[in-house]
Amino acid sequence: MRAYISGIDVLHQVQDGWLRLRFLTPAAMAWRDKNLDGFDRAGIHNDVLVPLLVGSTFLDLMRSEGLTCIRCVPPDVSYRDDGSVILFWFASEKAQQWAAENLAEPVTEFAGAVVVEHRYAGPLLEGLERDGLRTLERP
Repeated sequence: MRAYISGIDVLHQVQDGWLRLRFLTPAAMAWRDKNLDGFDRAGIHNDVLVPLLVGSTFLDLMRSEGLTCIRCVPPDVSYRDDGSVILFWFASEKAQQWAAENLAEPVTEFAGAVVVEHRYAGPLLEGLERDGLRTLERP
């Protein structure tokens, strides 16, 4: 989940039967500390994991207190410009199938990513988006 989105207090994402909540603003963090103190925190952003069954109740409470909450949909494909090449990670099953059908063999892989020269990256991104895959550039 990206952590810096203007005007958004809380991002939420369903993950393996849990609702992952990321609190972005001081007001949201204060709400978290007041209301979710007993829940486990995860990752470098101190995300809070709550059981999916009660997650909607917490979202309703946050919204009723004026916090803006949005659902974070993970990308099918993420990519990063690494200088001389661009690295593409095909995360979803749909993206992996797309890669198998559309990338010319042999592909070069590094750290779980497909390595692509700059001249091919633009057309690759256009094809992914044309076919309805969600992409996200990594910092």
